[in-house]
Amino acid sequence: MKSAVTLSIAANEKLAERRCMKITQDVSRLSRWMAADLYLREIDALRFELSVGTCNKELEILANEILSRQQMEHAR
Repeated sequence: MKSAVTLSIAANEKLAERRCMKITQDVSRLSRWMAADLYLREIDALRFELSVGTCNKELEILANEILSRQQMEHAR
């Protein structure tokens, strides 16, 4: 039969292991959140950099032609 001290040590070790797992999960979630935030910032910066307020009529016609072709190919 195991002594009370041995059982107490084993219980403390399991508790420490659970705490360590919880900390690891928290750190992993935080790092994923930070990475997602960095990606979002980069995407926002890229969207701003590539944004166009208005375009000339020639570019609008060309863009609509390309869009129409893509939609037709996608419908097949």
